[in-house]
Amino acid sequence: MSRYTERISRVSKLFLVNYSPNTNIKANFAYKWDLTQLLELNYSFRYFAQSPSIKESMTLGTASNYFIQARFYVYISFPSQPRYWEFIIDSIDKYSVYSYSNYLKDKKIITDIKPPKILIKSFQNTLNSDIKISLKPFYEFDQPPLLGIAARLRNFNDTSSLWAPKLTIKKFDFHNRINFFQD
Repeated sequence: MSRYTERISRVSKLFLVNYSPNTNIKANFAYKWDLTQLLELNYSFRYFAQSPSIKESMTLGTASNYFIQARFYVYISFPSQPRYWEFIIDSIDKYSVYSYSNYLKDKKIITDIKPPKILIKSFQNTLNSDIKISLKPFYEFDQPPLLGIAARLRNFNDTSSLWAPKLTIKKFDFHNRINFFQD
């Protein structure tokens, strides 16, 4: 019998991985997993404008939202096994799924999987995404998966930034399990 009889959940701050002039963004990530093999993810970003010119250009110029595009990366792995999956989910309702037999080995496109449910809300200076991924039939364990996450944002003036939980190695490598959440 599993020691996981209910949900596992975690909340984490996200940090800039690469240099970006947008340091006025607060970012959070949360996830929930349960024995039904449903993985619920939430990414949340909020921009705090300190410059009136940025606020004016957002409301009077071409952009009404600070964030115009987002791409979310989710890495799901079996506990104590080398195999893992990479989900890439775009804010324009596109997604792709890849499987690997080991660290960056034997990459395969997966097409026979239930599409994730994606709800993305972007309004002025906030971006919230709720993503639900059914892990059946490829994840049939009675313990939570190892989970790696990241996000790439593009704002209204075409500046990109890359976000992740605090990484434990100097060079960011989202496929490296040392950066996965482990419960």
